[in-house]
Amino acid sequence: MAYNSKSFSVAAYTNGFTLWSYGSEDKLDEIMKPDYFRRAAAFVRRGDMILTNADKEGDMQSAILVVSEAGGEKVAVKRLV
Repeated sequence: MAYNSKSFSVAAYTNGFTLWSYGSEDKLDEIMKPDYFRRAAAFVRRGDMILTNADKEGDMQSAILVVSEAGGEKVAVKRLV
């Protein structure tokens, strides 16, 4: 599958920081690939966090991701937890 904008939403926003929520049937390894979130590039900023529930139909994987790079159409994330 691929990034689904309907599953990407703001969980909290304060002082220029956004906490996002994202659920997907994709596996976490797929979500971690460079530019998976590139369609969200206009919304995310470096330092934002994404609470992720991945592979919802199989072996559920949860993670907290941080946006490590965002600009233009490039978005990269790293796993915190």
